[in-house]
Amino acid sequence: MTDEELFAGLTDAARGTGVTGPITAQTRLAEDLALDSLRLLEMVVAVEDRFGICFDESDEAGIATGADLAAAVRRRLAAR
Repeated sequence: MTDEELFAGLTDAARGTGVTGPITAQTRLAEDLALDSLRLLEMVVAVEDRFGICFDESDEAGIATGADLAAAVRRRLAAR
């Protein structure tokens, strides 16, 4: 999967939770997308569903940017 495909998938998943902007590597999830902890959790669940993965607590704790989220998705996809 290319970076472009991955970020398109992240953006698509996030739209289902009300996020209107694109997710890029530089996107700060809480600040740039105005996500509180509940909306961030909803978006993470949508990403898990979109990619057929399941994050663990260590993944979730380190997700602050689009790049962090993409790296966590790649790790989980590789572990399948």
